[in-house]
Amino acid sequence: MTEFTKLKMAFSVALLAALFMLRSLFDRVSGYTFTFLGLDIELLLLYYLFAGALGLSAYCFALELLAGRSASPLAQKAGNTFYALAVLMPPAFIAVFLIAHASERLAYWLGDPAYGIAFSVAMLLLVAALGIYVLRSLGRAIGERDRSFTVNQLGDEEAASLTKATGLLEAGLFDLAVVQSFQTIETSLRRLLLARGVAPRRWTMKEIIATAQRHDLISDADRQVLHDIRVLRNSVIHEAREVDRTETEDVIDATRRLVTRFHMRTANGDADPDQHSEAAPEPRDDPGTGADSPV
Repeated sequence: MTEFTKLKMAFSVALLAALFMLRSLFDRVSGYTFTFLGLDIELLLLYYLFAGALGLSAYCFALELLAGRSASPLAQKAGNTFYALAVLMPPAFIAVFLIAHASERLAYWLGDPAYGIAFSVAMLLLVAALGIYVLRSLGRAIGERDRSFTVNQLGDEEAASLTKATGLLEAGLFDLAVVQSFQTIETSLRRLLLARGVAPRRWTMKEIIATAQRHDLISDADRQVLHDIRVLRNSVIHEAREVDRTETEDVIDATRRLVTRFHMRTANGDADPDQHSEAAPEPRDDPGTGADSPV
């Protein structure tokens, strides 16, 4: 969950608190109604619709917060949609109010209620079309901000993870350095996919690699290196395999090369794996550690 999502959630909760403080004011004018297309609409309806949209958006953001990295994109999209809907609710209500009064005056001037009804329907369709367009535009804009913040946050995590892997190498903790290098690659690949607007069915490493290759974001050579590092990492975790300094240095060196190539594709949209640099060298693997467990 990004800082931008936390900011949206905090703003939604703050607006809900402000609405609660204004409840007494709405209660005083709750009896005020106006007629639109034969329907009596109370001013208090705006209060409930606005509060409902804000509450649903905060709920979706809370689900995203609890799910963490495994959060479904649906929760984020739903939260952004309800958030944008809450923003549009007051101006839409004011537009309906103005249309209702304008249609009454038009029917009075022309002496026929049919003209007022026709005007109300036409203006309602126009406002609805404009509202849908603005709603979708706001949803896309908020989603783009979410994606941008996530990409930047993953970039910071990636740099910190690679620095930590190098520190573990210098400390002689070779097995932990291999595991940390693999985490660095996973973070970098997630960042690349998000920057390209691509989402795998599941955020497992196998799915991430397969999705990246389907979209020509990694080469066959890169995928083989990723597979070898994943096999080595799984052997270290599940089989307690010992690795020496040379193997660990090869893994970290391969990680740096892969991360650099992913950065190039993230920055300038280059999908050609051989345009900027040679393929990353494969880390040496023990023939006896071919077991590959799912991640």
